[in-house]
Amino acid sequence: MSTSRSARPRWLAVLSTAALAGVAYVSILENYFHLDDFRHLYDLHNDPVRFVLEPFGGHLYVVRNTLFMGFHALFGMEPKGYFSLVLLTHIVNTGLLARLLWWLSGSGWVAFFGASIWAVSPAHSSVLGWYSAYGHVVATTAFLWVAGGVAVHRANESRYRLQGTAAWCAILVIGAMSYATGIAIACVFPFVLALFDPRVIRDRGAAAVMVSLPFFVIGMYFAVHHFWGQPGHQSPFEISLLKPNAIADNASDVWRLLTIGFGVLASALTTSAGASGSWIAVGFLALLVASYWLGAHREARTSLAWFLLAMSAYLSVSLGRGEFAVASFMPVSNVSLDRYQYLATSCLVAAGGSLAGWWLQHPNFLLSRGCRAVLVLGSIMLIVHLGLHPIANISHESERNLARRALQLIRTQVVRAPNGPIAYLVDRSTGIDKPIKGSAFSTLMFSGTLSRAFVTLFDSDHFNGKTVRFVTSPGAVKREDEKGLTLLSRMLVSNEEYASILREKENE
Repeated sequence: MSTSRSARPRWLAVLSTAALAGVAYVSILENYFHLDDFRHLYDLHNDPVRFVLEPFGGHLYVVRNTLFMGFHALFGMEPKGYFSLVLLTHIVNTGLLARLLWWLSGSGWVAFFGASIWAVSPAHSSVLGWYSAYGHVVATTAFLWVAGGVAVHRANESRYRLQGTAAWCAILVIGAMSYATGIAIACVFPFVLALFDPRVIRDRGAAAVMVSLPFFVIGMYFAVHHFWGQPGHQSPFEISLLKPNAIADNASDVWRLLTIGFGVLASALTTSAGASGSWIAVGFLALLVASYWLGAHREARTSLAWFLLAMSAYLSVSLGRGEFAVASFMPVSNVSLDRYQYLATSCLVAAGGSLAGWWLQHPNFLLSRGCRAVLVLGSIMLIVHLGLHPIANISHESERNLARRALQLIRTQVVRAPNGPIAYLVDRSTGIDKPIKGSAFSTLMFSGTLSRAFVTLFDSDHFNGKTVRFVTSPGAVKREDEKGLTLLSRMLVSNEEYASILREKENE
């Protein structure tokens, strides 16, 4: 395949799938912050430098948290701005996947169908509808950008050069610093690239840069955990690798994630796809072997390359979740796993697209036409299913209501405070978590004190034209001072200090 071939089918596939992705997930614009979002807002307001650099849950969030800070500077606490950019990134990712599939298969139908079942899968709402998972979306952008470039390179038989390869590596590092699956992709990609296009090893400079990428990423991961992680704590990957039966447990987790991944893709076509993931996984592996046996050696090698990338992403999830499994005696299989499928399923689609392109061009007329008919019928089913079963979005209204109640509580307390430029409030319990029992949001932020709720929702110590201070015990002030939480520490006043302030006012 060469660039001289008509680009019209490619661009039709890219634009149509991107539009479909936008239509499918436009409802996320109504979402509010959720779960870890409030923890991150609290950390961002208190210590921005540590917020950017500190690892969280096995992830390196340097890029994602830098974007979080930028979005916060632009949009503050208005979530629609955040989710507008999440939706835009998903649309871009869909277009990038369609472009990759076209270069792998040479078929507009493969590009449209493959990118569409990935783009409109309802399971992705757990990623796209939760801002804390935006790093996963960004890591996928980095991967698809590089994967598309590599596919074009191979199709045009272009020479691999040091500068271009180094640029790809830099983009993969960006993905690694966005989400844990990006770390896995960066570590495995050089070896997968050698399988996908062995010509890369002919240029010593390009090959050297690619081989050094895993060592750089692994070193960066442990360096960040050493300097910015919790003192005395092992990284989640270390915990998972050192636990009893590590190999068997991780292998079991990876297989389960894989079967869920195929179910996630099938859910774009039917509401009863969940139980079919295992059969689809077995069927794909059988098709891979059959294609190689029938002579599709290059296509099978290509498919295997993308499949190995998906498996590496799943392994990173298993290793990263091991910390929680050990701590709570809860295996990964009992955790909601849809939100870990976004990047890996794009790899699975690329693996399937590589084989589909060969079957479409099979010399047997019935086989090639049958494959085309399946793609056309599947595309129709997908559009009809999306029309009949729009993606059910969880807008997190309970969190929005809790935030409103917290704001009203703070406003009431400030209004009731004595006149003056500074409003001294008693740092009591908010009490607003009780009506919504079990809300993770209230547990994280609002089941504590009024000061924690304030710092979560505001990035300064001013409200309604007044400087706000919270009166609490000397022990609480000391604890927060030791943590180095700049905003919260500045806002806390001990009982003794407040009594001294009152005496000075009386003397005046």
